[in-house]
Amino acid sequence: MKVAIAILKDRISPVFDVSRNVLIIDIENETWTKEEVSSFENDNSMNKITKLLSLNIEVLVCGAISNALNDMVCLSGIRTIPFTCGQIGEVINALINDELPCEKYCMPGCCGFRNGGRAGGKNKTTGVAIMSQRKGKGAGGTPGRGKGRRGSQADTLYSNQQRTRAESGKGRKKGGKGRGLGNQGGQGGQQK
Repeated sequence: MKVAIAILKDRISPVFDVSRNVLIIDIENETWTKEEVSSFENDNSMNKITKLLSLNIEVLVCGAISNALNDMVCLSGIRTIPFTCGQIGEVINALINDELPCEKYCMPGCCGFRNGGRAGGKNKTTGVAIMSQRKGKGAGGTPGRGKGRRGSQADTLYSNQQRTRAESGKGRKKGGKGRGLGNQGGQGGQQK
């Protein structure tokens, strides 16, 4: 099995998207041989994938990786083991012993291993770490405050109330005082 490990000095590179070097190793019969370092010319995602494919890489071990780049790497047929951290030699031994991903080499806050294992797990088909599917609920089991793509429930309720008031004529009264004109009344307002 031919493996690429994103490196920065003697450790796993923290972010693959901006990593410039990979350590290429061959793993056969529970030992690794043929070690070489290969460099990427730039941070372009397609250049990285092309380089990995030209090296016949089967597995990529890396630190954090963007969803878009991870998807492209997986679609090109390369299995990823993302959110990995640690010394290169230790990570290689864990890989040989089929111990990756694991809590010991998982980046803090990733893979669901830390903080009681609540954050997620891994996709059984691809082996890729995934975030949990909480169906719109936060860590405490209650809806979060973020708007996401659809907006929060409070915003939807507020919008519905505004629409109802506008339709029934019970909204703001026309001709009320505007802003910043003192006792003279606002725009469209009536003087008293």
